[in-house]
Amino acid sequence: MMNSSDLQQPMGSWQRVHPVALIYFAVQFLKGLVSQLFVLVPIFIGLRSALDSNPAAIIGIMIGASVLMIAYAIAAFLAFQFRVNQDSVEIHKGVFKRLKLNLPFDKIQDVKLEQPIYYRWHNTRVVMLDTAGSAKQEAIIVALPEGTTNALRDQIQQQKNQQQTSTVPSSDSQLEDNEQGEVLNRRSIGDLIIHGITNNRVWIILGAFSPFIDDAIRYLDNYLADSDLIAMYSIEQQGLVLYLTFVLSTVLLIFLFITLLSVVGAIITFYDYRLVKLEGRLRRLSGLLTKYQVSINISRIQHVEYNQDWLDGLFGRINLVYKQISHTSQRAVNDQSSLMVPSVTAQQSVLLGQAAFSHNNPFEQSYQRISKRFIIKYSALLTLPFTVAIVTVVFLSDVSAMQYLWLFAPVVLQGLIVLRWFRWGVYHDQTHLYVRKGFFGVDRLVCPLCKLQQSDYAQSLFQRRVGLANIKLGLASSVMTVPMIKQTTALNIINRALYNTEFSQQNWM
Repeated sequence: MMNSSDLQQPMGSWQRVHPVALIYFAVQFLKGLVSQLFVLVPIFIGLRSALDSNPAAIIGIMIGASVLMIAYAIAAFLAFQFRVNQDSVEIHKGVFKRLKLNLPFDKIQDVKLEQPIYYRWHNTRVVMLDTAGSAKQEAIIVALPEGTTNALRDQIQQQKNQQQTSTVPSSDSQLEDNEQGEVLNRRSIGDLIIHGITNNRVWIILGAFSPFIDDAIRYLDNYLADSDLIAMYSIEQQGLVLYLTFVLSTVLLIFLFITLLSVVGAIITFYDYRLVKLEGRLRRLSGLLTKYQVSINISRIQHVEYNQDWLDGLFGRINLVYKQISHTSQRAVNDQSSLMVPSVTAQQSVLLGQAAFSHNNPFEQSYQRISKRFIIKYSALLTLPFTVAIVTVVFLSDVSAMQYLWLFAPVVLQGLIVLRWFRWGVYHDQTHLYVRKGFFGVDRLVCPLCKLQQSDYAQSLFQRRVGLANIKLGLASSVMTVPMIKQTTALNIINRALYNTEFSQQNWM
């Protein structure tokens, strides 16, 4: 339990965070300023003539912005208070808009920690209290010392363990860099390079340089206008062979540059990756500039995803994802309710997946493919009208020879439809459901049948005549959809799920 020595003040008293939080608030101010650049740019354009005639005004504006940032950071620091009660956490924050939060421990799903690079000198953490049903992590304590962070996390976990009739308290506080617990997996720099190549993580780099993208685009536009590059990429002046050579070379260079940025992004995010299992929880520790500690309760894992894009397939790698309760408004990239193990081998992924719940190897199951009528349906709905539109435009308009390549677009679309049909399949045993889907890559989803919360069984008139049905199976983490499977298979899955839910006596949380 948390005591006065951990918190440095008696339980229930209002406390302030570490003064290093001033840097945190200043960074948040800068992020907010950058996000409003589209509003500030017209103002600066209107003042451009005045600023050109008076350069000292620029310095004045910079000094004023700096003073405003410092004032905001101080005000936010003074306004931020928290206190820890016997069974809840209270947070008061906000400068212009006061926000008062009261979070009972039993409503907190997970405690996640981050350590930005400027927190390392004082060994402090950003503590995020993730509540089920909230898409925004508003419960953030911005700067707590390591000892206080661990004590708070232990108290929350102990309270939850008591409610779950568990007799063993969590020892997450012991799990820092000394890695007490069972280390299930590590990722080397070589693994992260492969992950960067096979998974586009350029958004991390672009996010850091987003304030300068507009300027870079304008500079590139001016450079191209003043250079002779337009003529270089003109098929009339260069001929077909040289034109294709220039285009392919440019595409290759851009691809290599993007790949390099993606590799850097993967290393920044997953550097020193460790997945540790300790007393019913899985914890991810990683990060180069900002250190992340994300933990999930194994009993809360709803399903496991084995994701393999086509590049992952070439390298024989799989991204394993543990999925908890999903916040529907969050995108997968920012989803704090999941934990990913990047670029592991197929054998490693199966062993790690079974750390969540015991199940068969999803790569060795005999999946029942959906009906070929899926191809007929979407060929009629998509390919046929698209083909008519393309043929009409091409043959009734004055187009060049290169534009006849658009006639291949319906072929590509039809290929995607066939590929989608080929990937989609379902299999179930007595206790688990296995769903396979994808386009160029393959995703395999595995969930215990007893954790299904909702089942939708649907049949159109035409499907009823041929014995087909669509099913949607709702989990707390996502919805699994399988269209056009045999009616008997659909009913067997739903009935087995209902039976397991009723008689297994296993909590879904």
